[in-house]
Amino acid sequence: MIHRVFVDTGAWMATALKTDNLHPAASAAMRRLIKDRTLLVTTDFVLSETLTRLRYDAGHPRACEFLTTLDRSIEARTAALVRVDDASFAEARRIFLDYADQDFSFVDCTSFAVARKLGIDTAFAFDHHFATMGFIMTPGT
Repeated sequence: MIHRVFVDTGAWMATALKTDNLHPAASAAMRRLIKDRTLLVTTDFVLSETLTRLRYDAGHPRACEFLTTLDRSIEARTAALVRVDDASFAEARRIFLDYADQDFSFVDCTSFAVARKLGIDTAFAFDHHFATMGFIMTPGT
């Protein structure tokens, strides 16, 4: 069975931007995941958030470069883009409403719902919210 890891916006950003203070850790983690032939799983909501932030923080060309690289990874089957379906959206809504004591974004909630639905227990993320929801974090927290 192929090992799968859910990739969050923060990890994509830190990997893509050399100016990000987490870039060295993110790049090392990404190299390890690729070396281990881990399938990098993300969602359309995370992609939207990542492209928006890249465009605003690094410019349109950098966002386009990221999108092209992700497209190639999907074609090579080293990454997978999962669309948030109705059931996952409903579960995300439930998580969002039930966890009033947490400052989860709605994108976070969709990520939790999709990863759980797919049986993914590990997140490539720097967002402590994934640990709060019981995910194994890589790089470790």
